[in-house]
Amino acid sequence: MNIAQLNQNFGITNTVRFVEGQGGLPFIQINTDKAQALISVYAGQVLSFKPVNQEADLMFLSTKAYYQAGKAIKGGVPICWPWFGADPEGKGDLLMVLFEIGCGKLSKLGLIH
Repeated sequence: MNIAQLNQNFGITNTVRFVEGQGGLPFIQINTDKAQALISVYAGQVLSFKPVNQEADLMFLSTKAYYQAGKAIKGGVPICWPWFGADPEGKGDLLMVLFEIGCGKLSKLGLIH
C-alpha cells in the first residue's frame, strides 16, 4: 500500500498522517493537543515522542540509524517485543519487516486506535 492509500484508508485529518520517511520507509506522524510522535511502519518503532510542554524529544535515535530493509533501526522504542542476540524462534525478525496497518480511528477521549 502506498502513502496516499495509507492516508486515505487510515489517516485522521489534522492528527494522523502517513509520510515517506528516511530511506523511503513509511512513517506515521501523530499530532494531538498532548504530544507529537513519529512511528516507523517498518519495524513498528516509535522514533520520536515529544509532549507539547517539552522542548526536547524523549526518544533517542542514533545518528547512525539504518533506514533500509534488512536492518533494524537504531534507537526509538519497538512497539513489539525486542530480542537482542541469537534468537532461536525468529522473533527478532519483527524489527526488520513492514507492519500491517489495521485501523485509524480517533476516540471521544482523543485516543488513536
